[in-house]
Amino acid sequence: MRRYLRKGECLDFIQLLRSYLADIPFDLRKRVAKYENYYHAIFHSIFYLIGTDVKAEYHTSQGAIDLVVKTADFIYIIELKINGNASEAIAQIKANGYATPFANDSRTTICIGLGFSKQSHTIDSYEIL
Repeated sequence: MRRYLRKGECLDFIQLLRSYLADIPFDLRKRVAKYENYYHAIFHSIFYLIGTDVKAEYHTSQGAIDLVVKTADFIYIIELKINGNASEAIAQIKANGYATPFANDSRTTICIGLGFSKQSHTIDSYEIL
């Protein structure tokens, strides 16, 4: 996963996340179907354990970005939508100018919107900007 992030290979990264989330037993998430913070904690743990610079609920002047992940060459702005879709996540990133605080950074900024299915509890839609 770290290799995909370091190279900016978003599709492979998302596929790996999908696979990981699909392997979490359903009974561990019975009561979290609508709680986005469950996914924030999982993603934060994953990114932390693979040695990336990660911040959950990164506060800006316009709101809080769900996750900001930084590598040597990329900054990933990740917005999650539980029982929503990736288009809504990307719209939120754009509307709130979440990439603006990173505009003067020399790294490439990649915005990723992820929508989660309430049936499978894994990623069912994604958009990359």
